[in-house]
Amino acid sequence: MAFCLGQGCQPLDSIIEPGPRVLGFAALADRVGAALGLAPEQRGTLENLLGTELLNLVVQNVVRLMHPLQAAVPALAKPKVNPLARAQARRGQNWVSSRFHQPAAMSPAHAVLLQLLDGSQDEAALRARVLQAFKAGTLSAQNNGAAITDETALQALAAQFTSQALTDFRNMGLLE
Repeated sequence: MAFCLGQGCQPLDSIIEPGPRVLGFAALADRVGAALGLAPEQRGTLENLLGTELLNLVVQNVVRLMHPLQAAVPALAKPKVNPLARAQARRGQNWVSSRFHQPAAMSPAHAVLLQLLDGSQDEAALRARVLQAFKAGTLSAQNNGAAITDETALQALAAQFTSQALTDFRNMGLLE
């Protein structure tokens, strides 16, 4: 798909980064204007054309309109997920509601961790809780079908899982 104005055409994927991103209209107009090399006096024409094209893309379900959100969530000292998503995870749903107003797929292991993200625990405490879940059998720790029981291996697995899950939650738009 390309965006064209006058003689200049630019593929949209060269203007907008891939992945679920939130981009305000003014920032999008800035990127498109810069990519097409438009003069400042052409901004009004650009915004009119861009607005029309965006409405077409909304109707085609290519883009979604949403409330302004922070585009990227920084690492949090005490990660927190909204109460609705935590409740959905507690009920055993295989998806939860994201900040992007979209369902986010949830594995049973991720759901266990997600329920703990109420903003009261840092990553070290969360790792300890995941380790407890491995030891209690709430989460399965296996290597080639054999249960992992070694304390050092379980600690490493808990640390790796917690870190990766928090990154996944951030990318899915779950962290507040």
